[in-house]
Amino acid sequence: ETIAEDRSDVGSHLGDDVFQTSVGRSGGCCWNIRNARSRLRALFKNMPLRNGKFVKYCVVMCLLRIGTIANVLCFVPCALQGGLSVQQAAFTQSAIGISAMVACPIGGLLGDMKYVKRWQIFAVTMGIQSIVLIARPYISSFASTTVVAVSIGSAFSILTTLMYPIVKDIMQGTQLSAALGTMLLFQGIGYGTGPPISGILFDTTGDYRASYAVIG
Repeated sequence: ETIAEDRSDVGSHLGDDVFQTSVGRSGGCCWNIRNARSRLRALFKNMPLRNGKFVKYCVVMCLLRIGTIANVLCFVPCALQGGLSVQQAAFTQSAIGISAMVACPIGGLLGDMKYVKRWQIFAVTMGIQSIVLIARPYISSFASTTVVAVSIGSAFSILTTLMYPIVKDIMQGTQLSAALGTMLLFQGIGYGTGPPISGILFDTTGDYRASYAVIG
């Protein structure tokens, strides 16, 4: 009988310990869930998309990348359609890359100017690029096409150099990582939708004028 009572006491103590352990674990699990929910609420509450200026900027970047990638795909075929040789068309495409490389430090210098705001330089450069892209199908000579290629490459490089500092200016130095990730997401949307849009327009019209009108 004594042995049986001792065993029953041990069993009851083990049961109490197991019960307390399970309660502690469930309480910790509930606390973790509540903590995760509070962090998610704080994350969505402070998302950069709650900033109206930043949302507009992301839309602009999406449209800009639609034009950028569509121009890369259409530039050489448009040059060939305009009467240039394959070698001349390839040279004009190279001119875009070379001018973009040279214009990188120029964009940095413009962005560091004290008397001009970055978004003003960005807006003027994007406006010039839009005009050049709209006029692109109507230019057929090798020299003028090269000039257009240099202007497009330079504008692309300046815009790319300024886009990250502008994010910092809009967000005022807070939530930069989330803001940059969101902006890159919108750029990815532009890169993904630009080629099919330009392809559909060309297949429908048989000419690059409609594609470059939309790109511009």
